[in-house]
Amino acid sequence: MTPLVPIALFGWPIVSVVLFALLPARRAVISCLVGGWLFLPMYQYDLPGLPDYGKVMATSLGVLLGAVLFDGRRFLALRFRLIDLPAAVWCLCPLATSMSNDLGVYDGLSGSLGHLLTWGIPYLMGRLYFTDLPSLRELAEGIIVGGLIYVPLCLWEIRMSPQLHRILYGFQQHSFAQHLRFGGYRPKVFMQHGLAVAGWMASALVTAVGAWRCWPARPVLRLPWAVTVLALGTTLILCRSGNGYILAALGVMAWFTWDVVRTRVPLVALSLVAPVYMMARFTGVLPGEHVMAVAALIAPAERVESLASRVQQEDLFMQRTKERIWLGWGGWGRAFPVAQEGQRLVRAVDSLWVIASSFYGIVGVSAVTLLFLVPVVAVVRRMSRVSQGRHILGGAMLLAVLLVMVLIDNLFNAMVNPVNVVAAGALSGAVVEGKPVGRAVARLSEGAPE
Repeated sequence: MTPLVPIALFGWPIVSVVLFALLPARRAVISCLVGGWLFLPMYQYDLPGLPDYGKVMATSLGVLLGAVLFDGRRFLALRFRLIDLPAAVWCLCPLATSMSNDLGVYDGLSGSLGHLLTWGIPYLMGRLYFTDLPSLRELAEGIIVGGLIYVPLCLWEIRMSPQLHRILYGFQQHSFAQHLRFGGYRPKVFMQHGLAVAGWMASALVTAVGAWRCWPARPVLRLPWAVTVLALGTTLILCRSGNGYILAALGVMAWFTWDVVRTRVPLVALSLVAPVYMMARFTGVLPGEHVMAVAALIAPAERVESLASRVQQEDLFMQRTKERIWLGWGGWGRAFPVAQEGQRLVRAVDSLWVIASSFYGIVGVSAVTLLFLVPVVAVVRRMSRVSQGRHILGGAMLLAVLLVMVLIDNLFNAMVNPVNVVAAGALSGAVVEGKPVGRAVARLSEGAPE
């Protein structure tokens, strides 16, 4: 490990404060969150009695510190709304789970603090800073810029092998063997895994495709939209990750059917995939062998084998979870299924919904799912009243599509990205606080020109 690791992690809050001093507050928020997520090292310092200090905590603390110091009055105007309930419940789940498992208040408060830093602060930034149409567009543009920044880094690792994290920070953040794919290299740059990079590039690509349609005269970084989309799309293909391909295809389809065909049915259907799958798997309506049979028809054998490990995890963890169905088992490895001899049956768990349900029960998995799903439902309901001039609200719809992609990806991965959480908070804020959004919907629903 190089000295850059502590310098980057402990210095990032200072960088964030400087960004707030130099940039408009909204742009500083985007720069802090996107920049921290893209470039900070994947390392954590163990703090006794507190959540580990790492990439996510440094990013969240930095943006919170900058916002409090330079824009503290904004916090006074914030009002808790019903749409914020899932985020609040998810942040408090570790405390409730610890109490129900007799792990103590201290353990629960530490866990809730971790959730607050990982989820609560990014959600809060979205609620505070992105509540109108221009701000939603700016957030979407920030995601595209973040994708473009990663294009040359991904291409370097695709050619030279995933080594940037090792070169800069002195160690590989994940197994090198998992990033040999289809006769080449899968980049992981400064994220926890190549799957996270592919998910990020897919989000940037879908956002760029939609933004091209919404704001053709306003390209980002002064690049023609065709160049932006081509660069992001080519890089995503070369990332060699099936999750990126699937997410990008679903996202583009959902966007174009809403934008061109003028129907929200595919987006609504995709938003139901995650909760329906989780309920079907938990209740046993959808056995694991049926999932594997469908996968075998559409995926290569290597990908089916990878999916099989996740399905096995689901089966084993669900059996364990049903013993403490409402609030789960909490931390310290208590949620892991074990054999009669006491050894673990599973070494790791990959899916966010399995982690949430096993650790925090039905309450937890429902809260984290609704955190992403409720803003999507609220936006789609408002959009249903719009018959023309829909591009005015393109930023809101783009973020809704991205959240649906997150829900689907979390069925098989747990690549928590604070920018996605900001998007959830932003849509929630735009729905309940953004009067310009409501006025635009009302005007367009009455047939006013774009």
